[in-house]
Amino acid sequence: NEGLVRCAKEQGYSAVNCEDVSGFDDDTFELVVAFDVIEHIREGELYGFLLEIKRILRDGGHFIARFPNGDSPFGLPYQNGDVTHVTAIGSGKVAFFAAKSNMEMVFLGGEAQPIGGTCLVHFVHRLIAVPTKRIINCFVKNIFFPRSNIEFCAANLTLIYKARKNNDGSPACRSGPIAAAASYERRRYGAQPHS
Repeated sequence: NEGLVRCAKEQGYSAVNCEDVSGFDDDTFELVVAFDVIEHIREGELYGFLLEIKRILRDGGHFIARFPNGDSPFGLPYQNGDVTHVTAIGSGKVAFFAAKSNMEMVFLGGEAQPIGGTCLVHFVHRLIAVPTKRIINCFVKNIFFPRSNIEFCAANLTLIYKARKNNDGSPACRSGPIAAAASYERRRYGAQPHS
């Protein structure tokens, strides 16, 4: 988004807009933002994309993404409304890719929905909609998905990953993708490790 890049530059930040991050050196950025991007990446290529993002992030740097909510029917109009959306992404995939790439998932949730700062019609709508969505989210989570952390009523999800690297700057990798996936499955479903 050229407008966001221009705004960041006006605030004194070094900001670039690009489609390919492979040309950047390792440990270049403190922050990479991808709004409405990762749903356009094929699922088989998503892990490689995230590793590239991690490579160009400094240790402790953050990756922020927004994408249609693959956990919710409210995300379907956004996901299916664009033929270039090739990957549906929900909380399970986000946690899996965090574990597989050894990045810390700092936040995963619905978009912020401020009640104030809008016209009267939008204010009244949000005054009713925001608490209603919270009640529905609580009901759906506790009745249908008690061990999952889903945002059922959110049309889009916002994700923040934090890059973790070794002291030498190389990406940290504790136990490989298979162990990370197994660890994720145990946490998600509450299963105990086999003895």
